[in-house]
Amino acid sequence: MAGLIGNLIDTLKGQIELYEQITALSVRKKEYIIKNDTENLRAVVAEENLIVPRLVRGDKERERVMKDICMVLNKKEEEMTLSYLVVLMENQPDHAELADIVEKTRAAVTELNEVNEANKVLIENALEFIDYNINLIHSTFSDMPVGYGGYEDAAEQKSFLDING
Repeated sequence: MAGLIGNLIDTLKGQIELYEQITALSVRKKEYIIKNDTENLRAVVAEENLIVPRLVRGDKERERVMKDICMVLNKKEEEMTLSYLVVLMENQPDHAELADIVEKTRAAVTELNEVNEANKVLIENALEFIDYNINLIHSTFSDMPVGYGGYEDAAEQKSFLDING
C-alpha cells in the first residue's frame, strides 16, 4: 500500500507542477487579453496546448493509481476521493505528506480556476464590446440590428459582413 500512496504522491506532485505552469500562462494570457495583444495571446495558447496532453496523462495515471488503491482497500471507486483517502490513511506513515500534497493540489486547481474565470469574463466583455461596435457601425447604414446571434428574431438580423446585403 505504501508503494501505491508513494506513486499517488508523485503523480500529484507532477500535476501540481503542470497546474502551476498553466496558471502562470493564464496570468500572462490575462495581460494579453487586456492589451488586446493577439500575437502573444496565440503564443501563450500554443504553450498551453503543449502542457494539456501531459496534464491529461497525469489525470489518467492518478485515476489508475486510485483504482489500484480502491482494490487494495476494498472500496468502491465512485466513493473514493483524495480527501476521503486522506481520512482513511490517518494513522499511516504517509498521511502527513499525502494530506499536504492533496491540499496543494486543491489550492493549485482553485487558483487556476480563479484565473480562468477572470479571463472568461474579460473575453465575454471584449466580445460584447465588439458586438456593440459592429451594431454601432451598422446602425449608420441600416435600421436593422446586426450581430452574431443572441437576438430573439434572428431572421430580421442583417450581417455586417454579408456582402449580399
